[in-house]
Amino acid sequence: MNKEKLIALLKEPKLWIALGIAAVVGIIGLYLLWQSGYTLDTFKSQLDTLTSTIAQYPVAIYIAILLIGGLPLPLSPVLIIGGGVFTELYGLPTSLLICYSAMVLNMLWTYVLARYPLRSLIAKLISRFSDKIPELPDEHKFKAALIIRITPGIPFFLQNYFLGFSAIPFKQYILISCLIQAFYTSGFVISGGAIFEGKTGLAIAGISILIVLSLVFSWLRKRNAVADPA
Repeated sequence: MNKEKLIALLKEPKLWIALGIAAVVGIIGLYLLWQSGYTLDTFKSQLDTLTSTIAQYPVAIYIAILLIGGLPLPLSPVLIIGGGVFTELYGLPTSLLICYSAMVLNMLWTYVLARYPLRSLIAKLISRFSDKIPELPDEHKFKAALIIRITPGIPFFLQNYFLGFSAIPFKQYILISCLIQAFYTSGFVISGGAIFEGKTGLAIAGISILIVLSLVFSWLRKRNAVADPA
């Protein structure tokens, strides 16, 4: 977004009306919580209860991370919860390894599913109307995989299936996926572990990792767009 568009957006009355309504709703909500006796101590107590309950089923959380990445469901809340539970049980380094291993396994099974059975099935359907499935040129596959992984807003399960269906070579797929998800997974797991343990500084560090990643990947996309406008 250039400077002119940003200024025009800031001058848009509808934006300020929407922000004003959101602020009023937020203030009213906080006031009602305060009037009802709901405090930060209450929130912490409820969070501790939730943590202790979920911590009884660590295997279920691992399986959830393993499976949800292949379903149209949000994955980040599960990673945050997993980070909280596994950090409390085994410590942060082991928690990172556990969650990351689940993510790697998820990226493996979704790739295999999309690359072989799903691709074959869709190829048969497309063959009724076209000769074959359109394919990316080999020289563009690495860049396509990188762009898909660093572009925000694309659901994780769609990333996996698209890259597998596009026949991205496995070595390129797993290299890019594991490298980028190592950073994202670390950010969510560190944040989750810190939030569940009440460590504000560590939570800020985890969130900072995610913010820095977003900025770096945004810069990479813009640089790629300038270098290759076509």
